[in-house]
Amino acid sequence: MLSVDSVRTFITASSDLQITKSAPGIVLAGNQVHYVITAVNNGPSDAPLATISDLVPQTLSNVEWHVTYSGGARSAGASSDSASNTIFLPVSIPAGAGNSVRIDVTGTSSPSFTGTILNTAQILESGIVKDEDSVKTVVVTDVRLSVGKTGPDTAAAGNRIAYRVVAVNEGASDLDAFTLSDAVPGTLTNVTWTATIQGSGAITTGATGSGNNVAVTGSLSGGAANAVILDISGTIPPDFTGTIINSAEISRGGLAIGSNKVQTVVVPQYALSLDKSAPATATPGEEITYVLRIRNSGPSNATGIQVRDTVPALLQNITWTATAVGGAAVTPASGSGNVVAFGTDIPAVAGSEVVLTIRGTVGSGFAGTIVNTGYAIGNGTTFPSNETQTTISATADLSITKTGSSNVALGGRVVWTLLVSNRGRWEQTAQL
Repeated sequence: MLSVDSVRTFITASSDLQITKSAPGIVLAGNQVHYVITAVNNGPSDAPLATISDLVPQTLSNVEWHVTYSGGARSAGASSDSASNTIFLPVSIPAGAGNSVRIDVTGTSSPSFTGTILNTAQILESGIVKDEDSVKTVVVTDVRLSVGKTGPDTAAAGNRIAYRVVAVNEGASDLDAFTLSDAVPGTLTNVTWTATIQGSGAITTGATGSGNNVAVTGSLSGGAANAVILDISGTIPPDFTGTIINSAEISRGGLAIGSNKVQTVVVPQYALSLDKSAPATATPGEEITYVLRIRNSGPSNATGIQVRDTVPALLQNITWTATAVGGAAVTPASGSGNVVAFGTDIPAVAGSEVVLTIRGTVGSGFAGTIVNTGYAIGNGTTFPSNETQTTISATADLSITKTGSSNVALGGRVVWTLLVSNRGRWEQTAQL
């Protein structure tokens, strides 16, 4: 007689799902964060329907993720790539080495955020969390400031000078507060400024102002396209000579960054006008007067000017005086002779001038035109006056008188006397 014995063995699926996640320990605010999620199945059973889950923090923007399957691993119905902060990916992972799912996740940290980002990835099977892994990333500020200043290499005394300061945040992080300052040299007067933002940022105080202590505060977003532009102008005194040196700086907290130095050589620049007058006509032996007015229309004070006037030799007994008006100065102030020469300084102010008066006598026996000009030399330039012309007319003033006896006896001799005279300044040949 045969006997039969049966046993029943229940076979259950048993998978060993494991998930790991990696991330950078430190990133700069405004830069990209890269996560790598890897899921494997150590068996012994296959995992035909597992789910990888990761809620990427909202601190990160522009999140994208891409899935790579290795071995027999595959998607269990969902898209393998997406652009979202929520990852919920059904996958099938056979047991054994070489079967894996890799997810590369990228996102951009906020430029204004600093602190720690905590992120956790999980793998689930039948709604049960089989494994999870968490990572921390510290976000630090990425502010990289630079500041540059431009200005002229040369400028004329008495003119205005203009500077431009440009400060840029080349980092990815936003700069919440800055101070842009410029101690404009006291040499400059009537200083004014205007500050504007190029790109993204804001001026808090000092958008416009006046005075030599320039100060502007505000905020500036990250990125080389964002800048603070500060335009400054001031007046150079008309009597200044030398070099003006200036720089600016931008600071945040206790850190200050200085700009380059701008060196401007100040040179004199002026325009002299010479206006000369003389009588239109004269006669031999008559004294005539020339008047030469010298003015400076600026913008710089005119110093070390040499004035010259060579008076024609037809004029004799020359004397001259130079009178300084309105802050001008002359050396010497008077002299004699046909070569007039003196030095002068004439400031670039209204009402300032030098008046040169020349007197001389027209020589006798001359008829014709006397032509004369004066000139001034300064800063390597000759400034001539207008030309004057004086016509000398030959005139005589003849008179004749006749005298004789009023009573003569009959048969007596009568005598007459003729007297011819010339009261003019010109010799005259006459016929009686």
